[in-house]
Amino acid sequence: MMMPLRCCAHILNLLVQYGLGRIKDIIHNVHESVKYVNYNDSRLKSFCDIVEQKRLKDKKLIIDCPTRWNSTYKMLSTALKFKIVFPAYKEREPHYNYAPSEEDW
Repeated sequence: MMMPLRCCAHILNLLVQYGLGRIKDIIHNVHESVKYVNYNDSRLKSFCDIVEQKRLKDKKLIIDCPTRWNSTYKMLSTALKFKIVFPAYKEREPHYNYAPSEEDW
């Protein structure tokens, strides 16, 4: 009975990896955006200031662990809540080059 369960888990993992591979550039930009914002306190404060201006409830971005696709899902779903913040942040930060496009979202 264990063999079919492992097989199903493996097939599910292959399907998810295929899907994530199709959007790898978007995932990369979101991952790098989160890394950029969380790099130091001044960047994070600037991001949080925009979050407050936009009156959003959430205030924390989550980085993923690339070997765990569920963490990639959490990172993307959390970043999506800040969709309107990233363009404004890009205007404030001249060296920030990872903002996902409107089409990416």
